[in-house]
Amino acid sequence: MWRNERVNCFRPHAAGDMGAAAGWFIAVMLKDVPSGPYWYYISDAVGWWELLLGVLKSTIFGGMIGLISCCKGFNCRPGAEGVGRACTEAFVLSFIVILITDFFITAANVGLYKAIYGFKPLI
Repeated sequence: MWRNERVNCFRPHAAGDMGAAAGWFIAVMLKDVPSGPYWYYISDAVGWWELLLGVLKSTIFGGMIGLISCCKGFNCRPGAEGVGRACTEAFVLSFIVILITDFFITAANVGLYKAIYGFKPLI
């Protein structure tokens, strides 16, 4: 059980690794980009800032989904229809709240990143 909890806290990092691997497959295998420069630029473009932002966002989003779902579930009408309606409402509200929250987190992230590091071109 301990091992599973430790793996789960690094899940955003694993998702980033899978994204980089998928990008490598498309760039190298399908578009004939050399593998060396691809890994050089991807490691230069993705750093600790992005990793920490991914962990922060997933924690916030997971907490919001949990709170919204619990609120809707505890206040639902009895029966299968009430539970189904509460699940649908929780899903829709979670989706909307995540979109809005992601916008504000990203806006704050861009401003904070530029204030700390300045503009960093990828090339």
